[in-house]
Amino acid sequence: MLALRSGLPEEVSWALDRLLRLCSNEKFLLSAIPGLTDALFAWPEWYVERAVLDKISSLENTRVGARGRGGHIVPSRIEGVTKKSKKSQMQALFADDPGEGIKRRHALEAITILRTATAYNDTNVQELLDNARSRTLILSALHQLELDSDENEEFLVNVLEIFHDLSSAGLTLPPTNAPITANPTPAVLAILRETSNRSLIIASFQLLALLFSYPANVDHITPDSPGLEAALRYLPLFAMDKELVDAAMNFLYANLACAPMARAFLLHPKMPSTLRVLVLLLLKEQVEEVVMVDLCPPPAVALAVPPDTVDLVLGPEELETLGAIEEPKRCYEW
Repeated sequence: MLALRSGLPEEVSWALDRLLRLCSNEKFLLSAIPGLTDALFAWPEWYVERAVLDKISSLENTRVGARGRGGHIVPSRIEGVTKKSKKSQMQALFADDPGEGIKRRHALEAITILRTATAYNDTNVQELLDNARSRTLILSALHQLELDSDENEEFLVNVLEIFHDLSSAGLTLPPTNAPITANPTPAVLAILRETSNRSLIIASFQLLALLFSYPANVDHITPDSPGLEAALRYLPLFAMDKELVDAAMNFLYANLACAPMARAFLLHPKMPSTLRVLVLLLLKEQVEEVVMVDLCPPPAVALAVPPDTVDLVLGPEELETLGAIEEPKRCYEW
């Protein structure tokens, strides 16, 4: 704890490296060290704040670069303006600031520690649920970070998995008419619409499937959801990526378990093709049993030693009885 609070990069690196080794254990508790949870939030919060400042700087450069002499907008300059800020453009030409790189590594290590701790122990999940900074960090990261940036991939995956662990306790989403910054669902659906990163897609499907499985959150399920389109798009990959298809199937099931959504899906243009894909998936997952069926009758086995035969010899009384009977009944009795 002293090393984390010292602010010295080497001490902080040592502390985070030590915690990374300790957190992969079900006995590791964040509450065992008072103030540890708040200390770990410092670097992920800096990571998001830096993204916000870069976005503001990018907007300012866009407004300045899009105007020519006298403040008139120049179309040719608008086409040349990119989303990156001037600082990001300079970093593309020269090496990153060493201090920024160290802070970014600390942020990724801290968010990984929080994610691993919640995955191994439910007590850590309750620790984050009771901390208001966890909800603020999740909402800020989902709404402020660029979703299609490779730089933010690892950070966003950890944020989604932390959110998944917190939602396992039955988390209720805010109303649909709440401010967009207070509702994480649109940001997670935007990930499925914008990104092609496999890890982010799987984490988003798993999170939404868990959230939509609670009856209190069914109002957030809509027929025009980009998540539904993404799930239908990835279903045909069942022969190539089983983990991705399983996540998409669970998300699709959570949607169709809602009765209004199931009725609306009957009119969906991709419904027939989806049924065909599901039938192919069922056929592929069937386990083949090898059964041996003998079509020939069982062979007759001759006895090795023939049985002894004894001729019947009639006695005098039997002969007298047969002699008194008329033919052809005598023959039948014989």
